[in-house]
Amino acid sequence: MSQLISLANEVYKTIFSQLMALKIAPGARITVDNLARELGVSQTPIREALGRLEGEGLVHKTHLIGFSAAPQISSRQFGELYELRLLVEPHAAGRVVSKLTDDMLAANWNSDEAFSLMQDYLAKYPHIDAVWANDDDMLLGVVEAIKQSGRTEIKYALGGNGMKEIIEKVMTGDAMTPIETPYPPSMIKTAIYMTAAQFNGQAPVRGTDKLDAPLITKDNAAEYYFPDSPF
Repeated sequence: MSQLISLANEVYKTIFSQLMALKIAPGARITVDNLARELGVSQTPIREALGRLEGEGLVHKTHLIGFSAAPQISSRQFGELYELRLLVEPHAAGRVVSKLTDDMLAANWNSDEAFSLMQDYLAKYPHIDAVWANDDDMLLGVVEAIKQSGRTEIKYALGGNGMKEIIEKVMTGDAMTPIETPYPPSMIKTAIYMTAAQFNGQAPVRGTDKLDAPLITKDNAAEYYFPDSPF
């Protein structure tokens, strides 16, 4: 029984991922037979997964026709939902903003602003163990600020998105930036579709969608290094 449940969960995750990545286009018909052949399973776990996805609003079932992916919402529907969110969420947003401290500042994905902000942190904190810059553009500014400060206690400064300058650091064994991770190219597309599915469905979108964002180390960095890339 546990094996059957595990198989059904794996089938659900696979179909969910196909929907999120738009491999199954919004509004497209979903054929149980085709999915069963594609995934190498019987129709039973396929039907169970589609029933679960129907309950989450990601799949529709029509009598005598079968299953289809939920259609994308129109721009008018999206606008109406956005206006509704503006009405119901200001108080929640205000509570979040009120909790921000002076340390919760943004560098706006900009190297120069990150450099300036890191200088402020270096002046404010006599000891810093590591810095996560969240993005490679900002990481460049952070690393330059650390370099100019002469501080030696900061062991690591990490970012993310696969910039060639950072991957080159990883390739050469840079002690402060020994690892990197790229942004999955489908990340924004998947997030938009999940948001649309959430708005369009009658139930919250649940589940896990895993996008490929491999850890880049000195051992595999050459696979992700493209010297002619503009980024």
